[in-house]
Amino acid sequence: VDRHLHRLSLARVAELWPRLAPLLAAPFLLSRQDLLLLRHLRLPSAQLTSGTSSFRHLRHTVPHHYYPIKKLSSAIVIGALPNLTNLQLFSQRIGHDEIISLSNAIKPTTGNPMGALPQLEQLELFELRIGDVGMQAFASAIANGALHNLTTLYFNNNHLSDDGMKAFASAIADGALPSFEPIDLTGNPVRKEAQH
Repeated sequence: VDRHLHRLSLARVAELWPRLAPLLAAPFLLSRQDLLLLRHLRLPSAQLTSGTSSFRHLRHTVPHHYYPIKKLSSAIVIGALPNLTNLQLFSQRIGHDEIISLSNAIKPTTGNPMGALPQLEQLELFELRIGDVGMQAFASAIANGALHNLTTLYFNNNHLSDDGMKAFASAIADGALPSFEPIDLTGNPVRKEAQH
């Protein structure tokens, strides 16, 4: 049985690889089997043209002039990172369009009722210029059941104001993120009363 499951996993990676190869290339030399086991993904100031070694934590630092989170979203939505528990994206200055793409990627579907990142426990989004529009898209995703196991969330320095936080608070009030701990909103123009 284990051998059969192993073959199925390899077949799944082979199926996904044409779309993932441009995203996860050298210098990290990610073996295809490791992709489904990846648990920690950290992408600071990165040009996302690479993957990781056989270790479970990715560190990659290059100039941040281009960071296609939409490509990462495409990989996530087809089930490339089912065991990811920690995702860190920061210092990209990407704006709300990319976060809308990521939010759409993690939404539950009929075929995947837990969403594309069912194991994610910690999400850190620093200095991405998400803005209220991006936060509203993220709030919509979690309101529909995405990231059900999330416990820790950082949204530092993302140009968020009261409008974005109202959408987030509404989703939480309706039962989204049941294991969620207080959000870190350092560096955003949110009034203190809107943070509670």
